[in-house]
Amino acid sequence: MGALHQGHISLIEKSKSQTEATLASIFVNPTQFNDKTDFDNYSVTIDADRKKLNDARCDILFLPSVGEIYPNGVHESFNISFGNLENKLEGAYRPDHFKGVGNVVKRLLEIVEPDVLYLGQKDYQQYLVIKSLIAQLSMNIEIELCPVIREADGLAMSSRNVRLTPVERKIAATLSQILFELKDQAFKKPMKELRQWAHDSINETPGMSVQYFEFADRDDLTILDDWNDSNRIIVVAVVLVGNVRLLDNIIIC
Repeated sequence: MGALHQGHISLIEKSKSQTEATLASIFVNPTQFNDKTDFDNYSVTIDADRKKLNDARCDILFLPSVGEIYPNGVHESFNISFGNLENKLEGAYRPDHFKGVGNVVKRLLEIVEPDVLYLGQKDYQQYLVIKSLIAQLSMNIEIELCPVIREADGLAMSSRNVRLTPVERKIAATLSQILFELKDQAFKKPMKELRQWAHDSINETPGMSVQYFEFADRDDLTILDDWNDSNRIIVVAVVLVGNVRLLDNIIIC
């Protein structure tokens, strides 16, 4: 959706290293925002984005209009279910968000017809939704999940980071530091104890509060309470720093 940073550019670089032609799309999708204020405040930096894509030698920029993506209006939709993925974690805090994601990604894939789709790990739940979408529509598209790209202090790169005040920016890296510590302590202490420690550490930091912070199964984001419940574990979290939602995760195993 624009406001590109090195996390996005890393996807371009991965595609350039593996494919013959690389396309990036920029489209601020109105149907993904359940909060109109969030949509109105979303950073649009198309000139800077073009330069970054040119510098990364991206072959094609697809910059569609709302009418091209939704020729029958923004209320145009198709009927598809993502099961519990729609209702938990991000889905619980952003109702109908993933329906909007599904609709716009379906249109994008129909128009572009890619062989490979490169997605960032930071939006892990979105990755699972798009994976489900491609499977349900029987699209012959390979998905490459690419790692989270971080600032020097560990903060996951995000277009939202520019909305942090200087004071908020200093404390924002607390989230990634806690995630790194959880990975280091994995299997050494009970999962419930580590989750409570993470909640307390964030909520006791002035200016920060937890929206959710969970251990989950990597295949379907089933919430876990014990190390024996899965052998594919990820920690997923959203923390409020001021009025900015910071989303991050770390794969445990």
